[in-house]
Amino acid sequence: MGRQIAISSEAREYITDEIERRGLVEVGDIAVLVEKHYQFDPLKAREREIKAWARRLLGSLKAQDGTREVLAVKGSPGLFAHLGTCHDSKIVDAIIKQLTEKRNGLDVTLKMAERRKAEIEGQQSLFEATNG
Repeated sequence: MGRQIAISSEAREYITDEIERRGLVEVGDIAVLVEKHYQFDPLKAREREIKAWARRLLGSLKAQDGTREVLAVKGSPGLFAHLGTCHDSKIVDAIIKQLTEKRNGLDVTLKMAERRKAEIEGQQSLFEATNG
């Protein structure tokens, strides 16, 4: 089954523009915007909720040291592998690739946050110097 779309691409674009415009948002505020455009289907909602619970259960399985043992397999929707018992090296390779990409993406986001913090602190220092 393909991915169901609950809001139009135009509504999604409007909401993402609002997030960017505001800079700092609360989930409740965005939920209000989503609600205006959300197309509710109770049968699909039930199915999504059941699958969400299943994914949460899979994601909550952890080793003694607290690390996740069960991970989604990139490129195989709905497929999860238990790293302690999976015997398929291609699946483990896919998980390694996925984790590496996530780590690299987090590194990029971390650098972006550090740059933004430096910009903010520089603006505050400049403001304090001119108004001090």
